[in-house]
Amino acid sequence: PGMVDMVKEPKPSWSFRMFEREISSGKPGLCVSRLSPVEVRGTFKTGKSPIIWLSQVEQKDMNLPLSALGLGADAVSKPEADDIYIQPAALPVLFSHITNFLDGNRGGIVVMDGLEYMNSHTKTGSLLNFLQMIVEHVKMTGSCMVISANPSAWDAKDLSQLETEMSQVI
Repeated sequence: PGMVDMVKEPKPSWSFRMFEREISSGKPGLCVSRLSPVEVRGTFKTGKSPIIWLSQVEQKDMNLPLSALGLGADAVSKPEADDIYIQPAALPVLFSHITNFLDGNRGGIVVMDGLEYMNSHTKTGSLLNFLQMIVEHVKMTGSCMVISANPSAWDAKDLSQLETEMSQVI
């Protein structure tokens, strides 16, 4: 409880496996991902966890066929009604959604990937400040968070600053 782990991986995989393990034990979960909700559900066992898609595309335009995402028709269900689409630079909006989830689901778990995408649309200082506030909220609510980060997408100084905020780096 109160831990934020960063998994250094080129693509979000191990972090989502950690998330799967936690929600399979009954913890409520929230996914924040650069992957579309269809891709997340087609690749990982997320149960009924809501998914926040970091995307520049408006939600109303996302009635794409699964084939447009490179997935077969039998891959997974369509996006759920409670999935949320947030632009990568909208850190206050994302912060609000994450903290509302944590406040309503103390002891829950959040998995997040797409930091590199958010960083490309914001200033590193803004993203770091956002993460610092999220880490504090995770600790206050006794929840858990797993963050996937591609180390090759960061310069050494920025990666070091991110790592400093984490409970554990894997």
